[in-house]
Amino acid sequence: MPITLKLITRSPVHIGSGHELESFEYIIHDGFFWRLDIDRVTAFLLDEIGEESIEQFASWIERNTERLANARDNRTQSEIRRSLTLRTFVRNELGRPDVDARLLQQLSELSRYAMRTPFSEFRQLVREQLKDPDGRLYIPGSSLKGALRTCLLYQVLVEADERNLQRWLERMRAALPAAGKRLGGRDRVFFARWLEQDIFYCGLKKKEKVSWKDAQFDLLKFLKVSDSVPVAADEGGVVTDVQILLPGSNPQPQAPPVEALEAGVELSMSVSFDVSFFRAATDLLKQGAQGMGTEIWIGLPEKFQRLYGFSLEEAAAMAPEELERRLLERVRTAARNFARALKTFEKEWCRRAERGSTLQISRRLQRFYDEMPEDMLRLGWGSGFAAATVYLALREKPAWQETLEDLLYRLFSLKEREDLLQTFPTSRRMALDGEGAMIAEPMGWVELEWPWPASEAEATAEEEEAAEDDSDLWLDEIGPKSQDIVAEVVDNSRSPFTIRVFVRGLENERFPCGGANHRVLEVGQRIRVQVAQWNKKEGRPAMFRVQSIRV
Repeated sequence: MPITLKLITRSPVHIGSGHELESFEYIIHDGFFWRLDIDRVTAFLLDEIGEESIEQFASWIERNTERLANARDNRTQSEIRRSLTLRTFVRNELGRPDVDARLLQQLSELSRYAMRTPFSEFRQLVREQLKDPDGRLYIPGSSLKGALRTCLLYQVLVEADERNLQRWLERMRAALPAAGKRLGGRDRVFFARWLEQDIFYCGLKKKEKVSWKDAQFDLLKFLKVSDSVPVAADEGGVVTDVQILLPGSNPQPQAPPVEALEAGVELSMSVSFDVSFFRAATDLLKQGAQGMGTEIWIGLPEKFQRLYGFSLEEAAAMAPEELERRLLERVRTAARNFARALKTFEKEWCRRAERGSTLQISRRLQRFYDEMPEDMLRLGWGSGFAAATVYLALREKPAWQETLEDLLYRLFSLKEREDLLQTFPTSRRMALDGEGAMIAEPMGWVELEWPWPASEAEATAEEEEAAEDDSDLWLDEIGPKSQDIVAEVVDNSRSPFTIRVFVRGLENERFPCGGANHRVLEVGQRIRVQVAQWNKKEGRPAMFRVQSIRV
């Protein structure tokens, strides 16, 4: 039975239509961005001036768009766009300030929609927000489902056993040389599609070979997400400038302005699981009906267990409502855990940005993340590399670090540096207000309000660990090759930083530790480490290395 999922935008959310607006396609007036209807504008000019004005308008647009195409730098393009507006044409080209005045009076009749904006002009193309046929803003179900898919992928990778992690790592290593020195275009977008297919897709036998690429056998196809209820553009929309931030530096205006859902907009959508197949799957597999398990849906029991956290046999024993609730709780848990990892990741960036021109901005952003609810999701343009990938699930696994670094160099043509995995990506996209001050929210954050209390949701790994007694963390002894040792940061002022380890007999000792950037760690933070150096003479550890910055 479908549930109603409530969404509240906590920062601007841009879901693009694929179209970019030139400056002659809109007018900014009286605090609003008026998207013009060219057919209505043409009729207006015809009534006001006559047929010659239409020819002049078309010729003027053609002439100036050609100037834009021939402009050699962004500054020249910006200056051309400042003059490439309908009002400039009416006032300067036609010399009719009276028509300009009537144009402003009739803006609501001449426009498709209006959205609030704190800006008086834009010097770049404006990215258009996706809208329904009536010009209302909404979040498509495909966007929400895609974001939830990433959350589940993250959860599976965090929980994966060593056998599967090693298998995926070997395939990643084998794929890198074949990709060449630089990845681009389609190779860049679909490079790790095989990992997604391995986790979500069951097999289909074709001509004695098993294919794992057929979307008909995607385990997440049973999750149904509707488009959100739309909101009028003038009630929930904003057109904002977006600039790029680097720690310690002034904002850089490379990013384009966007139409977006503004912070504080409430939407809702229908979410459900079609559970009939999962309930019947065990019997179908036993019967071998229609080649189940041998010709189609190959690997179903193992993949279902890995993705959803319980077995098909358990699913078969549940009532439909109970099974659907269990599946949705798994999705919710994955979303909460991924949001928590993203929050930690972004706060690391904030700490690095506590200097120079980004000092105050970083502190406002830290408050934003400190006050952020648990049930959050990040989606849409500007949400960043970490939110759209499973980078955070893999970067803390020592075996993956060299391969991830190689992949990042190929994807982004980066310069080699020791702390790459701790500091990448270095920049963030942020929205600006009309006065040039930074809004305290990044792009793309949405709060999810589920129809049951958080206390009833499946416990997250972090919540379970917080409830455990510390005695479970302690080891009686360690050796030269010991791993998975719980430690606590006691001094992060320099590198290597200093830790205490949860090993009986060593509880009062302090040890140096490497393998992570000390600037991204907090005093009191618990991490997992392995022995890096062993003092044979004394029979005790001399130094440790980070395995994971989370316990």
